[in-house]
Amino acid sequence: MRLIFRFLGKILLLLPIWVLALFSNLLGYFLYFCVPYRRKVIRQQMAKTLFNGQDSPPLNKLVRRNYIHYANLFFEFLILSAMNLREKRFFDRHFRIVGKEAMHQALAQGRGVVAVNLHLGLWEAMGACCGHYVGHVTVPVKFLKNPFAQYLRERMQAHPEVTLVDTRMGRERAAKLLSALRNGTVAAIFMDQYTPSEAFSPFFGHAARTTSAAAVLARKTGSPVFISYMLREGTLKYAMVLKPIELKPEWLTRRDEAGLSEIVACFNRHIEEAIRAHPEQWLWAHRRFKENPEFQY
Repeated sequence: MRLIFRFLGKILLLLPIWVLALFSNLLGYFLYFCVPYRRKVIRQQMAKTLFNGQDSPPLNKLVRRNYIHYANLFFEFLILSAMNLREKRFFDRHFRIVGKEAMHQALAQGRGVVAVNLHLGLWEAMGACCGHYVGHVTVPVKFLKNPFAQYLRERMQAHPEVTLVDTRMGRERAAKLLSALRNGTVAAIFMDQYTPSEAFSPFFGHAARTTSAAAVLARKTGSPVFISYMLREGTLKYAMVLKPIELKPEWLTRRDEAGLSEIVACFNRHIEEAIRAHPEQWLWAHRRFKENPEFQY
């Protein structure tokens, strides 16, 4: 099975761009009409966060575009898993980096960088892309129970400058992230998903349980903070965006929960801004607002 998927990824790379785009659109429409996985979840979250709870033709169009995004991801994941990610030529051809100079300047301070990541565009390519153009990155991820799915993820992150840390490791996970910052490298946290046991924070005007890990790291170390995400600009054309986040000094000096909440809310606002600019490329199928009675899952 692994060899078959890697073979398919190699074949996809040989196809003309317009053929790959056509396949993505056809698969996206097929998923939307015939395999409506979590369509109610996607529609509800989009309606409440972007359309004031109203159903409308623009909402329906955005839902369809989101399914095409998932179809794109399917083909992109196959391609990434078939690649030798140590080869920079593929990334030079298909990726551009926005904000690389600012990131290098921040890393030059020697305190590392806390990266606030989100599941936008081709997020699985961020590790290897960071490894080629920024430097070493340590990323906590949820290790998957399905061995084949976990294999694909590891293939997509198979770059020597990428260290994956199991989110279930607890204190060891925190120690690895702190070590990454002390070594002057990037500690990246995906913080746009539901995190049980964490506090609620405003997200698109609604309460959502949000990880405080990035905020804790920023306050503890004083490291610069960037938001980072990977946009799809066309078929096999991407931009990794790196933008500094300015935090108020009083948020960093306060040691109470209120100060931490201010930092988390600030990060959420930056995530919202990125999603609003490219809503079709976010992971709306994820049930972001669990435990919020406004949302019925």
